[in-house]
Amino acid sequence: MANRRSHSLSKWLYHNRTFTRFYGRMAGRFAVDIVWDDFYADFLRKIPDASTLLEIGAGPGIQAIEILETRPDLKIIVSDFSPKMLELARGNVAEASRENEKIAEREGQLEFVQANAMDLSAFQDRQIDGIYSMGAIKHFPDPLKGLRQAEQVLAGGGIMYFTDSCADGEYSGTTEIVSNLNLTPAVRHLLRPLIHLGLKRESPSSSEVKSWSAEFRSDGGLEVKFSAGGSIFALVYQKPETAL
Repeated sequence: MANRRSHSLSKWLYHNRTFTRFYGRMAGRFAVDIVWDDFYADFLRKIPDASTLLEIGAGPGIQAIEILETRPDLKIIVSDFSPKMLELARGNVAEASRENEKIAEREGQLEFVQANAMDLSAFQDRQIDGIYSMGAIKHFPDPLKGLRQAEQVLAGGGIMYFTDSCADGEYSGTTEIVSNLNLTPAVRHLLRPLIHLGLKRESPSSSEVKSWSAEFRSDGGLEVKFSAGGSIFALVYQKPETAL
């Protein structure tokens, strides 16, 4: 029952305009910065030229903008279950295009689609070379089902990368996360315990994350990585070329 209530609250928040604006201006930007180096090393640099990516739970679209700046050869399907978040993402991309000529030239490489991570069958006939999701899997009603749905639409040889916060992180990990925020030392000091408590209340435990990996496929292949003192996890998977 608790998980169902938590998902219902998340669903309401991500359809709420006030929350989505806050997320786009603050949390979305910080979240991208915190995980970017690992995301680039374990996912983006391994994606072949001219590939198509699917982002699940895109939120304010900041990640897609960063990818376009780094990898101008890619096409990205920007998806979210919340129409308000997709509206925010479109607005952020339009704003970035006005400020950055390179983004303006590549804006047409983004496709915005409302989609539910629990049913990705609409992408079954698309060539999806990579799938990524940042900060969304903890809101999935069934994370394991979401991972399996992603694998089903991923092309052979494709890579997927899911990252989010973990409840078992050490306080030092929260300190590392907060240190990345562009805030005054006093505000960071105030936020540190609140963020640490939030991570413990809203995030999956390390044992839960490991269980998703263990149950994902009978032949394994879903790697689990922890960083920031165990406060951040990443699930990385490359689909075999011969997969049916």
